[in-house]
Order: sequence, then structure tokens, then C-alpha cells
Amino acid sequence: MKNQSNQIETVLNLFMAHDGRLEVLLIHKEEEPYKGYWMLPTSSVLTSQTLEENATLLLKNFLSSDQVPLHQNHTFSALDRYPDERVIGVSLVGIVDTITWQLNEALSDQEAKWFEVANLPKLAYDHSEIIEKSLEMLQMGVKTQALLTQFYPADFTLPELQHFLEMLFDCEIDRRNFRKRLLNEELIEETGDKEKGQMGRPAKLYRFKENKMLQEIG
Repeated sequence: MKNQSNQIETVLNLFMAHDGRLEVLLIHKEEEPYKGYWMLPTSSVLTSQTLEENATLLLKNFLSSDQVPLHQNHTFSALDRYPDERVIGVSLVGIVDTITWQLNEALSDQEAKWFEVANLPKLAYDHSEIIEKSLEMLQMGVKTQALLTQFYPADFTLPELQHFLEMLFDCEIDRRNFRKRLLNEELIEETGDKEKGQMGRPAKLYRFKENKMLQEIG
């Protein structure tokens, strides 16, 4: 049996909360295999690079900043990940808030787009499995308010936050109990402002208070 050398790639999972939707950044694949499919941003790790250095360079290809914290999540080493070569993927997860996010089209020549995690296009390779693993990581982490504030560092409405959590946990949340629980647990406070530019009665804006644990969702 011929020996195969193993390539290592970083797989970047960037998530953002946008208008109450949980979205992930994908790039369009222009070549075979999987031509026309979408995939997570990836980059092969050079022998002269650390994994962290490679991930930072990949991040800068798509964002105007490299200051987004990346957390290593899982390693994918199935023998059939790639059809013609042996590639081990290391998944890293980052959270981008809508205030600082900006696609840097000048640096990346790949078509990139944010997609709702509940309505993803056809994905190349094992990237649907990678996203599922990343969502599991977010589900665990979002129960600490510190992670929620990364998604919502500034003002938000309660319907926006509720829809985001429903999408993340794939469940329905009772609106009245949700609001009552957040206020009773003193997780949030009113800002005194209301949402602008919306039809009908404007919704109150809230912000997170000091870091606490968020109890069971649902």
C-alpha cells in the first residue's frame, strides 16, 4: 500500500446574529469537485505556519479585522473527506457582531455570502457535519451570557433575541415566559430607547447586564 501524506486545513466557522437570524459565512465553490456548491472558508496549513497563524490569515481574507477570537472546536479526519487526497480538517469557530463586521472584497477573490443556518444551500465535502458540530458548541456556550454578548454587544429587541435562540436551539420559546424569565433573572435591562424605522408600535430596546448563566432554553 502506498503511503499517503496528510494535509491539514483550517476550516473557518464564522457566525453572526442579524435581525434575529443566526447566519454563517460561506463561499461559493467555482471548481470541481462540488462545483457550484457552497462551503466554509478553508486554508491549507503550510509547514512554516502554526494553525493559529494560518487561521488568522484566512480570517483577514474575509473580514476587515483579524480581532475576532477563534476557538478550536473539532478535528475531522474521515478517510473520505476529500475524494482524491487525504486532508484533515481542524474546525475553528468565531462570532462576528453586526457592528464591526464588513466583508473585505478587496482581499478575497471568492464570492462570499451569509446564510441562515436554518436554510443552508448545498454544502461541499463534510461541511454540513462541521457546521452541526459548531452549532453544538454554540448551544453549550450561549448559556453563558458572555457568549451571548458577543452576538449582541449592543442594543437588541426581545423578539430579535428570542428568534435568534429559537433558530440556534431549533425550538419554540413562549414569548411571555421568555421576557419574564430574562427580567426576573436580571439578565437584561431596558435602555430607555425604542427601535427606529419600524412599522407599527416600536419595540423597546434592551441590553445585557452583568455576566450570568442563562438557564435552560425552551
